[in-house]
Amino acid sequence: MNSSKYIITSSSDKKFWGWCSNLGHELFFTRKIVLILLLNNLINENYIIVTAYEDRKCLYSSIFNNVITYDTFMTLNETNVINLCPYLLSLYAAEQHFLDNIGAPNGKTMQCLKNLGLDEVMLCENDIFKNCNTELLNNLCCKIDFIDLTLYENIIKSDFFIIHIRYGSKYLEYIYNIIDTFNINCIIFTQSTNISNKYNIVSDLQIYASLLNHVNCKFFISEWSGGGQLSQFCHNKKILYYYDNYPADYNNNEESLYRENNNKNFYAYWDHYTPINCKRIFLKKEDFENIDILQQICFE
Repeated sequence: MNSSKYIITSSSDKKFWGWCSNLGHELFFTRKIVLILLLNNLINENYIIVTAYEDRKCLYSSIFNNVITYDTFMTLNETNVINLCPYLLSLYAAEQHFLDNIGAPNGKTMQCLKNLGLDEVMLCENDIFKNCNTELLNNLCCKIDFIDLTLYENIIKSDFFIIHIRYGSKYLEYIYNIIDTFNINCIIFTQSTNISNKYNIVSDLQIYASLLNHVNCKFFISEWSGGGQLSQFCHNKKILYYYDNYPADYNNNEESLYRENNNKNFYAYWDHYTPINCKRIFLKKEDFENIDILQQICFE
């Protein structure tokens, strides 16, 4: 009899869980839920973690004994499963009536968590999700399985920076100008296929995280999104965020407030959870679009 226990943190199933592969939500919701459960001894390292894609295994493989992709999981016939995917949509999406309305299969997430030993069905009503951003959790959240970077030695042997480009960026030509003007090595992280091949491009998440963690990576520029916010877990120098698809307006002088609120409850200002000691700068539109000002901010 198979006694394996599975936790699904994200899914590549487009039929039922197409909205459940968002990297940012996995980092700040389902992965963090799993690690809080682990620190509170409600689960252990022998639970098998299921994540959407191969290059996301590095988010778990140095913590849990077995990590598989969702495609691999679907070849199995397992029933001992906690499916956290609904939490990728919202904190309350795991309620059964919501899951029933969208026709989600095996979606009794809230009851599964309660069966682990949580007192309250609603996630944030449980004490373990309040004031949880301890040094112990922060260290665990930053435990990523970094990869050897020998193949990139010529690029990273001296100072370099990384810039993240999302699909459909309207700043492509300007970003190329940034790279050409700054005059230090640069690596682009992107899933887009519409990037000039004259630049150093990385699309694998584990390689990208490892490059961010490298001692010679002096600063990082990104849109405010999951791909960029991964840096908050592995880059301890300077992170510059600009806005394109997101209209939110965050201010540097309120950053301590965002963190304070998140410390009280992991869902509050969830994407401002910053477990590593990094300097985050939220660029005004006019600052990002002025290359002289941007260069000054990056190199000051």
